[in-house]
Amino acid sequence: AAGETGYTVQVGYNDVFDPPLTLAVDLSSNVTAYAIGGLANGTEYFWRILATNSIGTLIATNAPFNFITPIKIAPAMSHRLRKRIL
Repeated sequence: AAGETGYTVQVGYNDVFDPPLTLAVDLSSNVTAYAIGGLANGTEYFWRILATNSIGTLIATNAPFNFITPIKIAPAMSHRLRKRIL
């Protein structure tokens, strides 16, 4: 947004961002990256960025976007899977 003063990153379980949101964090306008932690494995999340300026707040991305966190396999399980594949 023109003349932005800050951003809000929202991460949720659906594309309409109904509560509860997984994350809603306010960032200053000079932040160019933000790492999100504490997400569940194998879960789909949706995200968007809101920009704030002197006029108000608006969606700053062609949101929503989505991603699925990877499923972590325990080392013992990973070894057994490799043996079956080989």
